[in-house]
Amino acid sequence: MKYIYTIFIVIILVSCKNDTKQKTYSPDLVMELDTFLINQKGRILDLNSLKFLLDLSPDKTTLILYNNFNHSVDKVDLLKLEFIENYSLSKDGPNGTGEYVSSIQIMNDSLFFIKSFDKSAIFNKNGKLSKRITWNSSKNENNEIFTGYLKSEIICFNEEKIVFGLNFDQHKRSVHLNILSVQSNTFTQHYIDPDSSYSNYILTVDDPSDYSFFDPWVFMSKENDLILITHEFSNEIIVFNSKGVHTKTIRYNPHLTRPKVNFKNDNGIPSIDYLRSVYLDFFEQVSYGPLVWDSMNKKYLRLSASRKFSETTKEGQFFPDVIKTDVYLSLFDSNLNFLDDFHLKNLTSIGGKYFAKDGKLWLTQNFFDELGFIIIDYNTK
Repeated sequence: MKYIYTIFIVIILVSCKNDTKQKTYSPDLVMELDTFLINQKGRILDLNSLKFLLDLSPDKTTLILYNNFNHSVDKVDLLKLEFIENYSLSKDGPNGTGEYVSSIQIMNDSLFFIKSFDKSAIFNKNGKLSKRITWNSSKNENNEIFTGYLKSEIICFNEEKIVFGLNFDQHKRSVHLNILSVQSNTFTQHYIDPDSSYSNYILTVDDPSDYSFFDPWVFMSKENDLILITHEFSNEIIVFNSKGVHTKTIRYNPHLTRPKVNFKNDNGIPSIDYLRSVYLDFFEQVSYGPLVWDSMNKKYLRLSASRKFSETTKEGQFFPDVIKTDVYLSLFDSNLNFLDDFHLKNLTSIGGKYFAKDGKLWLTQNFFDELGFIIIDYNTK
């Protein structure tokens, strides 16, 4: 285990709502921030997709990462903070995952759920196929066969295997949540953009000779036996239970950031340069991450950020460098009621995927091609 540094800070924040309401004072946030490196034991880990191609075990003691260098899965012990094992996979054949892996999920000690471009399946740790998910033969209540491309999938492994998948239609500028019962091979489809938080932030250049398409992320996560759908540039939370029933949609007003990016596209986007400036403006306003469940403190946590960019772009880069990032932590109770938000002044970036473990917030990081974590021990009082 490599230990870099510890910072102990106390942040006292005063947040004011609009002037028609009484001033409210946020509770003190006492935060201890630690940074650790994983002992990789000479193993070259693939750190190129730390936001998506990794997952935490149900008991939160291990982390797995997909390794595109040799199409395998690396396992990291989060108690000892070291690499411990590698599992080989096949791209083709009866045990094939497909060419391009887009997401990976730990089901239990011996099973993984792997999503590739055109297929998804359950595999054991020896790389052997356990169950292929057959979306393309499933039917809805009208006896219609499923069609479309699923960008990401999550499986709920309880009394009945249920798979959740996000389906994007660029032409219609729409996103749906599809829910598949593996046992009955039937699916339902749910529209998950009631506030147009996906469609309104799609950017395309009007010039057909210079076609470009930028769409925002839609996050799907499984936390506290719930499926949570969230958007990148707007903060509403769409909640489904593990059986696929929509239970509620939550909208809230944070104290320190905008609830959504302000954007009107009345005159279109005439050029790629204009598209670039609009896209950067989105991130300068606010971008939201997914929620994670802290089972020890019985709270949901969510990070958001606003960024400032360099005025010049280096040769060969499409976007300029980020010169400043303000990171914010939002807290929610066990019923997903918004409690408060805090500016994490000593945190200068979010990095990759983040998760809650042992009452702390863990942020995966790439420290000069070595896997590490920023661990935030927060406490409100």
